[in-house]
Amino acid sequence: MNSEAKMNKNRLFQMVLIAEMGAISVILAKFTRFPIFPSAPFLKMDLGELPLLLCVILLPGWRGLVALLVKEFLSFLLFGTNLFGLTADFLACGAFLAGFLLLYQKKPAPSLRRFSLSVGLASIFRMLFSIPLNLVILQLQYGSTIETIWLQMPYIVPFNGLKCLLDGVCIALMWKQLQNIWHGRIRGVLQP
Repeated sequence: MNSEAKMNKNRLFQMVLIAEMGAISVILAKFTRFPIFPSAPFLKMDLGELPLLLCVILLPGWRGLVALLVKEFLSFLLFGTNLFGLTADFLACGAFLAGFLLLYQKKPAPSLRRFSLSVGLASIFRMLFSIPLNLVILQLQYGSTIETIWLQMPYIVPFNGLKCLLDGVCIALMWKQLQNIWHGRIRGVLQP
């Protein structure tokens, strides 16, 4: 197989993976929702970001972030999710994934320790980012006052961190299989 055909096959594999992960993300976000704070039932945890994090880990560069766009687009088409919710979700998840991507380098070899540190730091970044994001979005979406939003921050901020950490724990449980995939690609055993 010549190099151009191999590059085309690789691009096709990446596009299919992005589309699949975006679609799986929508399904998980819709059907794995559960509240974690009884006093803030509007904050619902889900596993929708797990496939997006996997996509960021498996694909080179920023390509994995495209799956987030696919997820938001499909959410809007299938479930009519409001634009404020989509925007907030896109920005919050995007902040986590971009932070993770900047911290986590796959070369020379991915390690569980580096992965865990990257998830932890990116979770902190998302928690800090959620403060100004929610101050703006909740005012625009619901007309909430700043005082009302500040009263919800003790729930909103940890919720954003817990969401990222849940995804991190799920990936850590699959780490051995991910390493096998990664090493197989390096040796040319697994072709995209």
